[in-house]
Amino acid sequence: MPARVIRILSDLHYRDRAGLQHFESLAPLFNGISHLVLNGDTLEARHPHSTELITEVRRFIDRAPVPVTLVAGNHDPEISNQAELSFAGGLVWATHGDIFWDSAAPWSRYARLMARLISEERRRRKITAENGSLVDLLSAHQAAHVRSGAPHDPLLQDRKAHLRRLASTLLPPTQIIRMLQAWREGPARARTWAQRHRPDARFVLFGHIHYPGVWKAGSGGATVINTGSFEPPFGGLCVDISTTSLAVRAIVREGKEYRPGPIRCEFPLAN
Repeated sequence: MPARVIRILSDLHYRDRAGLQHFESLAPLFNGISHLVLNGDTLEARHPHSTELITEVRRFIDRAPVPVTLVAGNHDPEISNQAELSFAGGLVWATHGDIFWDSAAPWSRYARLMARLISEERRRRKITAENGSLVDLLSAHQAAHVRSGAPHDPLLQDRKAHLRRLASTLLPPTQIIRMLQAWREGPARARTWAQRHRPDARFVLFGHIHYPGVWKAGSGGATVINTGSFEPPFGGLCVDISTTSLAVRAIVREGKEYRPGPIRCEFPLAN
């Protein structure tokens, strides 16, 4: 039997842009664990042509050697009814991370659209970021993402499609500035949301911004971990939760396979 270890990673972006291209490549990441959690943006599921990708994800889950739990992200808001998870008696809180911004992805050229849709969904539920429950706020974000649709067909993989996606990421140049700002703000925003909605959490795990790192709690608040992405340039991390500890490891690519690398840091989970 595998050890009782829950492994969490995120932002596979399956067959979309430069993300994961084959689920078989994940095989080494199943070794030694009892449960795998994919914390959002497993694929682009908002486009009408994404049906094929969704089917492949379901088949992957059915064949997996251990249970796989999907958490909804901004690119796959309807892939799961889970938008957050807690582990270790509430000491560890995981969510994709788009909830931390009122425009979901402020670096995106669609940020204004998303801000408007999210605002409309919150008004419909008669909530604000300050007084709404986490469940209702996450629901508003998911509904807004569904309404927004996908800006591109993920199944288009020719050179022109890749160039268009690259241009949409890098242009105008102000998008890069906003992305750098999101990388800088992300840990503090994650900590603030945890303090407001999951105050017992000592660790906050999120993805979304594709900037892997560990920001340890100083005099207070939670340690924040971003699991990065399966897209360049930074790659990703995985988080292993056992009954006694939380370990952060790099995800290493060897040939066509991804495997867990050495432990970068480890924290005890005992109270």
